Amino acid sequence: MSAVKDDALVRPPAGQTDPAQKCVLRGHVREVSSLGWCPSTEPAMQYLLVSTSFDNTSRIWDTRNGSCVKELLNHRDRVYTQSFSPRGRYLATGSADGRVLIYDTATGNVLFEWDCQSGGVFDIQWQTTGDQLGMCLENRGVAVLDMKKFGFGDYVAPPVVTAPTAPAPPS
Repeated sequence: MSAVKDDALVRPPAGQTDPAQKCVLRGHVREVSSLGWCPSTEPAMQYLLVSTSFDNTSRIWDTRNGSCVKELLNHRDRVYTQSFSPRGRYLATGSADGRVLIYDTATGNVLFEWDCQSGGVFDIQWQTTGDQLGMCLENRGVAVLDMKKFGFGDYVAPPVVTAPTAPAPPS
């Protein structure tokens, strides 16, 4: 568990005393606004943590060693929010610049940009199947994008529910 404070550091909860679990991730130069863990179960990705900041950047951290593995510099104003896609292949960020950017988590390249054209993007959440992306907007609206229409393939198939089979009649 990590905590966000207004001193631009990502740090463990207050009172954490185990030095093996203590980690301060340094790099942001303004307030840190949100955190999110990569949901991937791949060994190289399961320790990734993203932070967003009022310094107009997002950073992807490897919490095993405290290194910043990607610094995402594409927003023009404070970055409020982030959300990894269900398998962690993509990262969506939302900003006061009114844009949602979707990055390739592995490369840090911007793959998609959506401009809400009326204020900032305060929160973003991927649907659990990866098909849709929902956003809270400064203009008091909620937007939902159908990510399949934009060619994003990080889908998690919903569980298949099968009806129980009746036992065979006795012979």
